[in-house]
Amino acid sequence: MAAEKLGLPTSPPYLKDVNQNFPKGLSFASGGAGIFNTTNDGQLERAIALTRQVEMFATVVQNMGKQQNASDVQKYLSKSLFVIVIGSNDLFGYFGSESKIAKTTPQQYIDMMISTFQVQLKVIMIV
Repeated sequence: MAAEKLGLPTSPPYLKDVNQNFPKGLSFASGGAGIFNTTNDGQLERAIALTRQVEMFATVVQNMGKQQNASDVQKYLSKSLFVIVIGSNDLFGYFGSESKIAKTTPQQYIDMMISTFQVQLKVIMIV
């Protein structure tokens, strides 16, 4: 949806055909996903958490590296647009939970979200 707002075509989903070459973009998005692996546990069992989405991205980059030299891959990625929209389901889970996620305060929970998200961003940056 973000692509459409920028006048760009919507990228095909990665899971549609994991062996296909996607020269014009790729989407790892998963409805109901969260920053935490446990977001929506038991409710949306098919949601793919951010950690797994980042793993799928790393696989694509590794496969690109097998087909092209590393500098071409890095040049391609440096010209790519990355959009990450995630976290709302984590917040809904926290505020909708009776357990309040082991009694953490809202600020503690947000801090955990941020630190977990930072780890995944660092993985994306080094891929």
